[in-house]
Amino acid sequence: MLGIVVWGLALGQALLITGNILLVSVTALIGQSIAPQGLATVPVALQFLGLMSSTLPAALLMGRLGRKKGFLLGNVVGVIGAGLAFYAVSESLFLLFCLSTFLLGIAIGFGQQYRFAATEHAPSHKAPQAISLIMGAGVIAAVLGPNMAIWFEYLFPDVQYLGAFAVLFVL
Repeated sequence: MLGIVVWGLALGQALLITGNILLVSVTALIGQSIAPQGLATVPVALQFLGLMSSTLPAALLMGRLGRKKGFLLGNVVGVIGAGLAFYAVSESLFLLFCLSTFLLGIAIGFGQQYRFAATEHAPSHKAPQAISLIMGAGVIAAVLGPNMAIWFEYLFPDVQYLGAFAVLFVL
């Protein structure tokens, strides 16, 4: 039996990937509506740039500070990014939206460490099962992420997809 920490990490992974898929589902559409001509996909690119630029530093930082503090820092960055995205979309502020997606990418980069944390909290003979559980959380996300974009598209009737960032903030 896997411990509660591993199950908690699996839940964290499911929420992270759900948010990531939700973000990918709506970012270019939002960019299309608020970006200057030809720049609609810049926020998506910045999300992935944030992810790529933070994955290795996140691992190194967690090695120094511990996983718990590293995940907390990543989540704080994600909450700030989601809050900024909510504001940027509500006010049609393209540059702020770009910054917010970069921050959300950084948070996702920190979240990439969940599978490694799971192996550290599972007995050695259960490590493959722990990794499978963490990665299997992506199946939940594959269903929830795009559907949440649809379900919350008009949570705030005046601004399309603004509800996605309210949900992302909660995730």
